[in-house]
Amino acid sequence: MSNFFLKNKGASIIEIVIALGIFAIMASSFAVVLSGSFAGMLRGGEFLQTESLAQEAEGAIIAIKKRAFNKLVYDESSIVFSEGKWELSGEGDNYSQDGFLREIYFYDVFRDEDGVYAEDGDVGAFNDPLSKKILIKINWQSGNKDLLIERETLISSWESKIWKQDDFTGGSGLDIWDNDNFYYEDDGNIDSANLGALKLAMTSTSTYASYGYLISSAFFGENTSAFNAIFWEENDILDCDDCEIRVQIKTAPDNSGIPGTWNSTWSGSRGEDGNETDYFSINTGELIHFSHNGDEWIRYKIILLGDSLSTPELNNISIFYQ
Repeated sequence: MSNFFLKNKGASIIEIVIALGIFAIMASSFAVVLSGSFAGMLRGGEFLQTESLAQEAEGAIIAIKKRAFNKLVYDESSIVFSEGKWELSGEGDNYSQDGFLREIYFYDVFRDEDGVYAEDGDVGAFNDPLSKKILIKINWQSGNKDLLIERETLISSWESKIWKQDDFTGGSGLDIWDNDNFYYEDDGNIDSANLGALKLAMTSTSTYASYGYLISSAFFGENTSAFNAIFWEENDILDCDDCEIRVQIKTAPDNSGIPGTWNSTWSGSRGEDGNETDYFSINTGELIHFSHNGDEWIRYKIILLGDSLSTPELNNISIFYQ
C-alpha cells in the first residue's frame, strides 16, 4: 500500500476506502467458495460410503440367490458374512455403522398368465416364487440434513434346473427315477393311464374315489445346494368345492449314489417339522423350505381329494433346483 501512495499521490481517501471494500468482498467470496469446496468434498465422501454399502448388500444378495434362492424369505433382513459366505441375518434386522443405516427390503413379484409383470390384485395375477424385488435404503445425516439414497433391483432364479414329470402311464414300482413315465407307488385309488391326466380312479360307474395318493421315484439332483420351488399344472374342476391337489416332499443326503436317510415325515412349505399336516397347495408355485438345503435326493407325494362325483386332474409337476 505504501508503494501505491507514493506512485499515486493524487489518490483520495474515498478511493482507498473503495479499494479496501472491494478487497473485503473478494476475501469474503473466497471464504464462501472455499467452505463450499470442503462441504462438497465431505458430501462426496459420504456418497462414496453409501455407494459402497449399497453395492455390498446387492452383491451379497446375488451371491445368496445363486447359492440358494429359497433363503430369500424375509420382508426385511440384514446380511452377515459367516464361514466364508454371505447369509441373511434374520427378519427385521438392519445394519448401522458410523452414522449410516442400511435397510434391505424384499417384495413379492407378481405375473399374469403370460408371465408378464403384474400388480398384486390384478385379475389372474399370481405371486412368482422365483422372483423378488429388492430395495436397499441407506440413511444418514449430513450437517443438519437427513439424507437417503435407494437402490432397487429385480432378481430371479428361473435359470434353475428343472425336474419335470407329466407322464405316469408306466405305473408304479420304480424306486430310483431313471424313466420319465414311472413312479414309486400309489394307494390303488389313482388313475395314471392317460398322459398328462393324473386323477382319482373310478370305483364304479360315474363314481370316483374321494382320496388317493401317488409317490414319485427318488430323483438325484447331483451336487444340489437347494431344491428351490415346486409347481404343477392342473385342470380347473367346476362345481367341486372338495376337489383339491396337495403335494408334499421328502429329501435325503446322498449315500454313495443312493439316497441316505429320508426326512422322517412328509412336509410342505414350512419344512420338515415332525408332523405331516403341512403341504403345498398353490399350483403356481411355492418355495421349498431351506431346511432341505444340502440334500441331493428328493421325492414328492401327490394327494388328490374329490367329492366322489368329480376328480381333480394333474397335468404335470416340476421341481426347480440349483
